[in-house]
Amino acid sequence: MRVFRRGLSLASLALPTLLMLLLAACSTSTSGGGATTTGTVTPSAQAREILAKAQAVKLKDATLKTQVTTKRGSQTINLDGTARTTSSPRRVEVVGTASQVLPYQAIVDGNDIYIKLNNKWLKYTVGSANAEFNYDFLALVEQLQNPGLVGTETINGAQTYHLRGTVQAPVTPGANQKIETTTEDLWVRQSDYYPVKIVAHGAGSNNGTSVTVDVTATFTAWNSGITITPPSPDQVTTAS
Repeated sequence: MRVFRRGLSLASLALPTLLMLLLAACSTSTSGGGATTTGTVTPSAQAREILAKAQAVKLKDATLKTQVTTKRGSQTINLDGTARTTSSPRRVEVVGTASQVLPYQAIVDGNDIYIKLNNKWLKYTVGSANAEFNYDFLALVEQLQNPGLVGTETINGAQTYHLRGTVQAPVTPGANQKIETTTEDLWVRQSDYYPVKIVAHGAGSNNGTSVTVDVTATFTAWNSGITITPPSPDQVTTAS
């Protein structure tokens, strides 16, 4: 959930640029989707020790199933897809469907965001007014803070530790945006401290309109040797 600019932190991908294009393409708004967690957990030394071991894991890449629900004022869009992320170079790619009807693809490469709709690639720069959210799922693990231990759970057959804490908000600062803290739940395997699942909630505003993002990401593969290649310049139109 990085859900962030380089130096910050998914998590995939809920990009208001993409969101606005999708809302324009869909005839009605939708509701529901996206999982959130509730309740506070007291930070503890045990949780910090578990998190330190999870953050020490050096993932070269990961693949995740993702569900993102973005609410912008009265409009809601659900993005279901598969995310792939690499640590070097730091890139994220998400391919999926918006509100079960509109296919999309997005690639984040450093400060560049590429969005493919109707077989055309558009390029935006992180930090522009049209690119508020930038999800980097590895950074959601790397930058979790103030962890508490919720308990132990079995997820997809793996015994896990369930941590809950905060992470820097998944909002790229811009002239029209207000940044708030993101809450996050993280599950890591007890056997090797690999991340298994992330559930995060972010809130902010744009031009006075409230924006919330709920992300659920389940890891399906780790260090499988994937690569992510941005589109070539001749395929891309640069947008403001």
